[in-house]
Amino acid sequence: MGHDGAVARFAPERGWEREFLLSSAGFVARPTLRGVAWPEAQRAHAVGDLGAMWLWRGETGLWERDPAAPVGFEGNLQAIAFRPGDPFRGYAAGTEGVLLRYDKTWTQEPLPAGFERASFWSLAFAGDDAIAVAEQGVLVNDGGGWRVDAGVQALLDSLPRTEPPQLLAAAGLPDGGAVVAGRELVLVRDSASSGWRFSDQPLVGLTAVAAAATRDAERVRPVVSAIARLRYPIADQLPEADRAPARPRPGRRSRCRRPGPPRWPGTRSARSAAPTSPRRRSVRPVARRSDRARATARRAPRGPRALLYTGGRLRRAPARRRRARMERYATLLSGGELPVFAAVSAGDVAGGSAAFPRVRAAPGAAGRRRCCCRASHRSAAGPRRRARTTRSTRTVRPASSG
Repeated sequence: MGHDGAVARFAPERGWEREFLLSSAGFVARPTLRGVAWPEAQRAHAVGDLGAMWLWRGETGLWERDPAAPVGFEGNLQAIAFRPGDPFRGYAAGTEGVLLRYDKTWTQEPLPAGFERASFWSLAFAGDDAIAVAEQGVLVNDGGGWRVDAGVQALLDSLPRTEPPQLLAAAGLPDGGAVVAGRELVLVRDSASSGWRFSDQPLVGLTAVAAAATRDAERVRPVVSAIARLRYPIADQLPEADRAPARPRPGRRSRCRRPGPPRWPGTRSARSAAPTSPRRRSVRPVARRSDRARATARRAPRGPRALLYTGGRLRRAPARRRRARMERYATLLSGGELPVFAAVSAGDVAGGSAAFPRVRAAPGAAGRRRCCCRASHRSAAGPRRRARTTRSTRTVRPASSG
């Protein structure tokens, strides 16, 4: 069992095989699992974070959510254990005082004073005694309820008060022998009737995170897995929530803007940080077509800078289209600061003259603007008025060669 729903089962003929946790809808679930127990050959239980409780049935060979789990339970479970030979007596423990008892359903157990909000990291059975390991002590239950183990507490009180002890792992034997280990500490009980003692070899600068007990004649020999003297368990580091960048607010010149790249507080966008190229700022009055009158606005990073008008033969367009075109030109020219360049096409120069309308903006002609979203917005300048156009003819002489 492990992170991201990792489950592997060992088969003597085939070795380790990957298994999956399937939800009721048939999707693969990926919880973080921290403990597993086999009360009988055809049933297994696994527990983990955020109320993860799963059941494996030998009849189907599949993992499913434990139907005996408490409704709405979201505790973080760290360990689970069942009494050998009794598949209906088991416990599951976790952080924030979670200690559940199994009797065909999972229910919370009452805890002694001082352990109501304790974090339990390990569970084990030593004979008839269930052992629950918390950081500040050990609880035992022989069937009559949970109580503080006086022998373990006496040994912990005899330690120097430089820092509080930290217990993390437990293991037991069917005859009553047990092992409890933690940070620079290993406690051993040789039998159910004997008391607790310190191990023959202390852990110096190490923290035991897992333990096992083996029988060596009349004594119990502990086997532990240890790491460097660090804080354990490591605090969960959750990823930061994804924050969507705020939508840019409309400016004073228009009511909406075209969404650009996300900008975070304290940073500058690549467009504003990069220097503006001189070629982009230059205005080149070049006609795009020689047989059609066209006006285009050269746009710079901060708005239009010039209006390019290409003279040519004007087509007779519908009145509505001509009116909309003239109003658009009048809107661009209403500011008074936009220069106009007559870009005459080659065909007009060859003919000797070029005709193009001269547009004058009437007062209030900028009452309706066309925004970047191709929608018209009415501003506070007043109602819309028609732009007045006059037609004039200018003679353009081609430049002499040489």
